[in-house]
Amino acid sequence: PMGDARTFHKNGGMMQHMLFGMAAKEKMGKKMFIKKNMMMKMLPKLIKRKLTKTELDFYKAPFENESDRLPLFTMPHAFPKKGRNPKAGDMGDFMNKNHDWLLTSNIPILVLKANPGMLINKKTAKWISENYKNAKILNVGKAKHLMEEDLPFEIAQSLYEWLN
Repeated sequence: PMGDARTFHKNGGMMQHMLFGMAAKEKMGKKMFIKKNMMMKMLPKLIKRKLTKTELDFYKAPFENESDRLPLFTMPHAFPKKGRNPKAGDMGDFMNKNHDWLLTSNIPILVLKANPGMLINKKTAKWISENYKNAKILNVGKAKHLMEEDLPFEIAQSLYEWLN
């Protein structure tokens, strides 16, 4: 994620707000993320192409047992409500510190964007280009959240061109 916690929340789309809002409520979040395995049920909607049964099984394998799904809940649950008032060590605190460093860093930043994308949507891409002096945003094509599943060759080509 790019930006501080409040910017990340502000620039997020409907799906992001729904997931983080659900995870913020511990009882509901645990029910949806851990008990009902919502993330694995949503997986096909995060990819433009249709996954084969073998591919889908590969993604689901680490999360077959409820006890293995805690990480799917922990990260969005650790995000402060609407990105406000982060606590030391939570996801918002991490994002704020990362953002502060990126604002002053001279290290080149490559951001790969897909259309429609999910975390890096138009609003976020515009914000990145206006705030991070060393950021280059490359649009790699049409994909959803897991663009590596839809655009592996385009991503590789973009990395190759950027590095050279």
